[in-house]
Amino acid sequence: MLHIVRTGLVYNAEKGLRSPPNATRPGYQISSGKARILRNLGASTEAEVAQKVCGQEAITGADCLDLLLLGLTPPAYSSNSTADKPLRRAFISPAQDQSTCSACVGFVFTAAAEAAVNVYLQQSWDKLSLSEQDVSFCKLFPPVDCTTGAKYEEVVRSVRDGRVTTWASRDCFPYEGGASWSCASAELCDSQLPKGGAFSFAYVGSALNTIGKVKSQIMLTGGVITSIAMSPSVFRRFSAYNTAAVFDTTEDLSPSRNTAPEGDPYMHALFCYGWRDDPNRGGHWLCKNR
Repeated sequence: MLHIVRTGLVYNAEKGLRSPPNATRPGYQISSGKARILRNLGASTEAEVAQKVCGQEAITGADCLDLLLLGLTPPAYSSNSTADKPLRRAFISPAQDQSTCSACVGFVFTAAAEAAVNVYLQQSWDKLSLSEQDVSFCKLFPPVDCTTGAKYEEVVRSVRDGRVTTWASRDCFPYEGGASWSCASAELCDSQLPKGGAFSFAYVGSALNTIGKVKSQIMLTGGVITSIAMSPSVFRRFSAYNTAAVFDTTEDLSPSRNTAPEGDPYMHALFCYGWRDDPNRGGHWLCKNR
């Protein structure tokens, strides 16, 4: 399960880039079950919907409204499937390699930004390439530390402080896995961001607290930023994946456990761009590792 889900970034000349955090662990199967009830109701009165879906007399309150939102989302969706979009565009670029540097936050920020711009321009992923090196070591403040990584809050602050107004391409400023290149080189690269736009955060950078909000943000913005907690041994296996793999809930550390038997847990950032619901097993999220 996903621990803290930050909303997908939105790029818009008026609205800007958006991104918050969410907890999707609680109630996934319960919410999905009620959403299926809603889909099967067909044309019903407000009172019938409220009673059967929410167990109350009227459609009021955030919980009931979120279930209605969840009922409007499909049981399966991917921002990287051309079949799920009217213009048959795949918005998500292939996963990149962060090597041994703890730069996962910079990488997921890049993935979210690419998806957001692609959604904004309604273009395929191969039309845009943003440099992980540029944002991780030149735009974020403080820069990514290859030993300790970076915090999501530092991404929020860097965007709010106007530090991410230009972005070099991956070809012009390739990833080196550390602050080994002068950032002056990145300034010589043409910015890949559409002119007139700006980055900002939805929900004031706060947590998305429902499954419906997470799914709607994926459909609206291309994807969401999230993190998972793993024991050191599970993290080593996870880091070795170089093809499609499934991270099971049995490998996940409970939020109530501060440490794993082997030591402190590893937190790893991911970019998730879709889902597949399963009425029996709860389904899974489609995520891009680095």
